Amino acid sequence: MPESEAPMKLSINRLEDILLAQGEITKEQHAMVRKYIMENKISSTVAITDLKIKDINGIYRVVADALGVEFVPIIDRYSRLSDEIIALIPENTCKAFCVLPWELNGNELKLLIDNPQNTTAIREVQDLTGKKVVPVMAVGKQLKNIIEYYFKNKHEKEQMLSLTKQGIESSGVVKMAESFTDGTGPIVEFINLLLERASLTKASDIHIKPNENDVRIRMRIDGELREIARVDKNSLNTVISRIKVLSNLNIAEKRIPQDGAFTYRGKNCLLELRVSILPSLFGESCVMRVIDKKGVDYDFSGLGMSDEDEAVFRKMISRPDGLILVTGPTGSGKSTTLYTALKELNKPSVNIITVEDPVESPVKDINQVQVNSQVGLDFSAALRSILRHDPDIIFIGEIRDNETAQIAVRSSITGHLVLSTLHTNDALSAIMRLCDMGIEKYLVTSSLSGVVAQRLLKRVCPECSVDHKITEDESKITGLPVGTVTKVGRGCMNCGNTGYSGRIAIYEFVLITKELRKAILEGVTMDELYDIAKGQGMISLKDSCKELLLNGITSCKEAVRVIYAKE
Repeated sequence: MPESEAPMKLSINRLEDILLAQGEITKEQHAMVRKYIMENKISSTVAITDLKIKDINGIYRVVADALGVEFVPIIDRYSRLSDEIIALIPENTCKAFCVLPWELNGNELKLLIDNPQNTTAIREVQDLTGKKVVPVMAVGKQLKNIIEYYFKNKHEKEQMLSLTKQGIESSGVVKMAESFTDGTGPIVEFINLLLERASLTKASDIHIKPNENDVRIRMRIDGELREIARVDKNSLNTVISRIKVLSNLNIAEKRIPQDGAFTYRGKNCLLELRVSILPSLFGESCVMRVIDKKGVDYDFSGLGMSDEDEAVFRKMISRPDGLILVTGPTGSGKSTTLYTALKELNKPSVNIITVEDPVESPVKDINQVQVNSQVGLDFSAALRSILRHDPDIIFIGEIRDNETAQIAVRSSITGHLVLSTLHTNDALSAIMRLCDMGIEKYLVTSSLSGVVAQRLLKRVCPECSVDHKITEDESKITGLPVGTVTKVGRGCMNCGNTGYSGRIAIYEFVLITKELRKAILEGVTMDELYDIAKGQGMISLKDSCKELLLNGITSCKEAVRVIYAKE
């Protein structure tokens, strides 16, 4: 550990002596530390952490006890930091002395500081605030990171607000149009900043929503909407106009919804954006779906499947014909799974044609058809046409109606491999869904090769995860014994104080066997179908979720939200 991370030197005793006196280390460990210090000419803190005798939080806690001050792990208290309290001390003072206001009680200000014996820093804060300062010890490196993180976000929000205000003040209609054309001006810079932020945070969507008095900017990160900033309401029209220009939409039309798309090439990103403009009570609302072209690599290693799941899926798609369905709600990763399958199947010897609404991602050497209902090119019309183009493999973006389902089923029976998506809660429900759409049971059993159900669950942030024991209520929902140890994220700067970082997919695979075909034709209940599938080795979504819980990958709260919420 670098010397900069070490707490201040104590005049009372050496750190290892304090630890020994408090019973935190043994005499043998004390001797080991002393020897390590002498051999390597390093500090006590570095020696203790190098030898893995105690972590940095543990060291700081002991030092704080010796000094008679409170110790606060930043990850434990990050949620308590407020803009109003932090504003009490200027940014340069916070950075110069490595301090941050934490809590204000009347005239008493609790101050996060890495060295409670730094009287100069404490005196400076007292003079600035006029408050009685109570030092609270925090790990220096963690404190520096949170100071940097907070003020960077603050500056970014201020920059966004400033840019939109500049756009209002400096733009007549002509000037605004000129700046949009040559790619300059404050509003252009604002949109670029927004897109760069979306790429950096791996956001899937950008929401621009007008309210009565301001405009709310949010991004969907790891499946959750997070507010980024609020900007001047008067900037709405220029912001939306810029997005319309990029998307080749009608700037003058504000009464009806409009959909478009554009590509953004930034400093370190290449983004494909699908744009939807919708008239609302307080002005036009905009949602942009973000596809990071540099970050998308349709490879099996990125799907998060177990070796067993991958083997089953490869077996499904290796068939020369049949219907394969991937089910799940919107945003569950169905398209990613199917594009990965298409990439695997894309060989010179096969002709692959897709029908999508919209085309999610261009794929080399694959014929991709964009649905356009305005000119009569819907799924069914497109499918009827592509069958005359001699396809071996057909990908249908979504089976939405009886006609599309009929064509998909009959195509799979007549020698084509058909892949598509369906909105159902689990794999077996897809069978009943096809029957509900008017497909005869004998056609379902003849065509259907396999079904994949999937979900995306948020990962517990590894930086701030702590043990969590399953409660009685959680046990009733999940089926895990009370007291089972799982993980939960406390929230830190690395995860935006959410407790989660990234997402992982879970799967449920059903291969349509002779036993299942017979059961479907006989009209058995869903429960009976489920028992047959389980007997053949099906691992349900719930079972997959339990595995993630036991391995500390996701939290019980997230599992309940995604998997058990409908029960």
